[in-house]
Amino acid sequence: MESDVLILPPKDIARLAQAVASRASGKPVRIALLRDAESRKAMGPMPIFPGIEILAFDLDTDGAFADFDISTQSARIAAEMEAGVQAFLAANRPDVVVEATGRALTGAMVCQAALESGYPVVSLNPRTDLAVGHYLRHLAHEKGLRYVFWQPDSVRAALDLKEALEASGLEIVSLGATLPASGAGEQPLSDADISAVMIEMACLANATGISLDRPGMNGQHCRPEELAGFYRPLEEGGIFAVPCCVDYAVLDGLPAGVYAVAKAQETEGKSTAYRTHFTPLSSCAHSWLAALAEVLEDGAKTPDLAYRPVADVCAIALRDVKPGERLAGAGAADYRGIAMRVDEIRWRESIPIGLLEGAMAKQIIEPDEPIVLENCVIDHTSRLYALRGLQEKLRLAS
Repeated sequence: MESDVLILPPKDIARLAQAVASRASGKPVRIALLRDAESRKAMGPMPIFPGIEILAFDLDTDGAFADFDISTQSARIAAEMEAGVQAFLAANRPDVVVEATGRALTGAMVCQAALESGYPVVSLNPRTDLAVGHYLRHLAHEKGLRYVFWQPDSVRAALDLKEALEASGLEIVSLGATLPASGAGEQPLSDADISAVMIEMACLANATGISLDRPGMNGQHCRPEELAGFYRPLEEGGIFAVPCCVDYAVLDGLPAGVYAVAKAQETEGKSTAYRTHFTPLSSCAHSWLAALAEVLEDGAKTPDLAYRPVADVCAIALRDVKPGERLAGAGAADYRGIAMRVDEIRWRESIPIGLLEGAMAKQIIEPDEPIVLENCVIDHTSRLYALRGLQEKLRLAS
């Protein structure tokens, strides 16, 4: 289904139009959009853009990984899906593959299959990029292709704010998202809100190389004018144990947006001043089209292999999980996300959420208890687990 409405900033419309017009062949750009039922609903009707042809392929992932026998069926399910993806790509021969599923496992399979088949990839899936983005960048480099992860709106807005402030000569001590307060008390956000912001801020940490202050971050709930008083180093009267970090805040009276706390330019004889810079978030339904321009403009450019993940998202149980019980996948009510530094994940033996699809409890896991290797067994036969192993080898080699 197509839509006559295009929701895209003017600068991105101009950039994409120029990239399409510059193609030597003069033929339409064929986009293979691979998605699942959830992303199909979220994305809505496909926009019409001159010179672009969108070919949609819907993957049936509903419940596919919720209750399977991890010893036998995981590899079979992944192989069947991969065969379907490869057949679709071979029949349509697109110029770019856009991966828009919501699961880490499905997204990893789609991205790997597309790159192995010789197609550049744009991923809209933060769960996949958190799980195996480092490996996918290296695979694209080996194939002479592009792998572009199109960041969530909040991450791209924070990156723009960071660039503007640093160009002004300001030193940033904290960067992240702000959420509007939805109620009184210590916990105004839903578990879904918390998981979403954990994923987005882990992506921001990886995009900037700026790590986290503590597991789960701080999530200070305050008035906007109070934020700079909290989000500064301990020695300056704040709450951070590190000089600079990614975090999020719940601010009274402001809409969703992004913030940066920066040191003001020092004046001789005066103490250091910290100020909060805020930008409201504007979401464009078709912003992912701008990623196509990046691929079309720089088709021969290989990914930045200096990318090193500094954060990931693990899980905390929301309910009692009994021994032998399976954990559901993305969007489940079994657990919520908690962003952590990668070094903490290793020594705590926490399990990244991408690897929890189809995992099974080994012992009772109580509410608010971290899900770790001691109390949970993951699916060692899955494609995602194998790719995660290859990514770990890349990390050790570097």
